[in-house]
Amino acid sequence: MHRALSRKAKRSNNRAKTRRKVARQHAKVADARREFCHQLSTQIIRENPTVVVEDLAVSGLARTRLATSVHDAGWSAFTGMRRSTSWPPDGRHSTGWRAHAVSVP
Repeated sequence: MHRALSRKAKRSNNRAKTRRKVARQHAKVADARREFCHQLSTQIIRENPTVVVEDLAVSGLARTRLATSVHDAGWSAFTGMRRSTSWPPDGRHSTGWRAHAVSVP
């Protein structure tokens, strides 16, 4: 679709229709990723009384060669949903953990 969009004449009706199709495709992918993160975070919180996740510097990782992997994994979205999912007062607890604060023998 992107290639088809790039070949259309600027400000034409066909370009506008193709642009809407590309936008729909992007929206479907974004919705699928968001739904997966939401379902996974909910499942993890329900199955485990305490969840500890390492606080990663996602913005720092995004500037390295791991950028596509970090963004594809949706780590920031997942940790945000994990925090919001663990809020109900049912005894569940979710926290972040800084790896540099712990020494390994």
